Amino acid sequence: MKYYLFSMIIALTLFSCKKDEENTVQVETQNTPISPNYFPLEVGNYWVYENYSVDTSGNETNLNKQDSVRVIRDTMVNGNRYFYMYGKEYPTNYEDRGWFRDSSGYLVSLGYQSKLNFVNFSDTLDDFINYTSNGDTLQYTFYMLHLPEIKTIVPAGEFAVIDYLGTTITSVEALQKLYDYPRYSHQQYAENVGKVFQSFHYSASPNHIEKRLVRYRIH
Repeated sequence: MKYYLFSMIIALTLFSCKKDEENTVQVETQNTPISPNYFPLEVGNYWVYENYSVDTSGNETNLNKQDSVRVIRDTMVNGNRYFYMYGKEYPTNYEDRGWFRDSSGYLVSLGYQSKLNFVNFSDTLDDFINYTSNGDTLQYTFYMLHLPEIKTIVPAGEFAVIDYLGTTITSVEALQKLYDYPRYSHQQYAENVGKVFQSFHYSASPNHIEKRLVRYRIH
């Protein structure tokens, strides 16, 4: 019975979270102001991450999977210089890419609006709902900025970070009996470096995945 529940939750979660990446309209949008130091943009910059699975007791397993993100070129659009970021992330082979530029502390993108920023610590920056096939709410997740009191340690070093913290809650009793809620996810950024740590979890597993920065290059 538990196996069936796990399979159902995986299918429902993947179905409800899928985004339409192919229909992106290339329109310039200006986003929330951020510190440019947390998102360094220059051709040749790159970041490499190692993936780990961590159980509820803190035991970790190196998955021997690496992610990499690179700034591979730039271009001029309407008199502004944009940088093209490209990378692939575990557990999918989806090619994450996009054009970005800094404009006096604003992150400006071509094609979509990022809600991530590094100045607003009081409001919910983003949220989403996982639905079941019949339209009921499975989980609700919201994101806010958090400033951890301790530094984050990864293979690339020790960093003071800003945390884009995701909090997931549910009213589904079957999930509440299986896992401890709320559950948390993290995207942590260091000044003059970029993202140094990320974690996320699946609805059908008590474990979570961690992405730790192992090396980087910033011009």
